Amino acid sequence: MKKHIALVAMLCMTLGAFAGAREIFTNYCDYVDEGDVIVNVGPGLNEHLGRLGYGNLSFWIPPVEASVEFTVKLGQLPFGFGGVMGYYGYAWNDGSLHSYHTVYTAPFVNYHINVPVPNLDIYAGLSAGISMGFGNSYFGVAPYIAPHIGATWYFTKGIGINLESGWPMFLRVAVSIKF
Repeated sequence: MKKHIALVAMLCMTLGAFAGAREIFTNYCDYVDEGDVIVNVGPGLNEHLGRLGYGNLSFWIPPVEASVEFTVKLGQLPFGFGGVMGYYGYAWNDGSLHSYHTVYTAPFVNYHINVPVPNLDIYAGLSAGISMGFGNSYFGVAPYIAPHIGATWYFTKGIGINLESGWPMFLRVAVSIKF
């Protein structure tokens, strides 16, 4: 009998948890609405930072990235679609100075998750684009697909700070402006 009561209690708690899940997975946070335009601009850190000062890496230009996202619901699901463009560079010396620069651009899609904190917007997404590398004697273009996760803390309805992790940066800190 005790096992049945415990089983019914667990079933009720599970159903209660899933009853509130619809709100989490079908809405944006309180500071983001369908039809908003979100612009993020900021610097980041990538794998070349760890090599600075070691070996023959002479200088490093940290990645700088700008993105624009349009929030659109697909059915009831809170998505964002947009594009990103960024740049980073570095140089090394092995008897002669070599430099390498990368410009990348991609469309992306984000899925927003509504957490119980009103001004926190959490999202996960995927970008697929091209990376163009060039240097002293090199030019190359390569496709890429990169997942990312991020969060924006809104101080007001229009301004926030954004943290994102993905490729080509393992961490980006950006100013987020919402229109």
